Amino acid sequence: MLGAIALMLTVPAWAGSITLNYTGSSGTWTVPAGVTSINITAVGGGGGGGASGKGGDGAQIQLSGVSVSPGDVLSYVVGGGGGADPGVGDVGAGGGSTNVVLASSNPWLIAGGGGGA
Repeated sequence: MLGAIALMLTVPAWAGSITLNYTGSSGTWTVPAGVTSINITAVGGGGGGGASGKGGDGAQIQLSGVSVSPGDVLSYVVGGGGGADPGVGDVGAGGGSTNVVLASSNPWLIAGGGGGA
């Protein structure tokens, strides 16, 4: 399972959402004009399967009513799913974590990736 971050925007007279998916790179998102609060759902990447079974699901974390200001820049990384190891024992790799940070401050949230099988 690949990770995903959903940013639900709360804007007067309009509500929208943006889903940011795994790309293998970090990214940024700028809070648009008129937006003062967002809801965030973050999912870590699932663990890869192996000879012993399915990998674990990534964690899911939700934050509601996060105060933001227009022009704020959020940095994010969406965790990818772990792959299967074709080597000895066919062990699956762990999934990557998904995180969101406002500018250069501490992370707002980190959703851990699932364990590999």
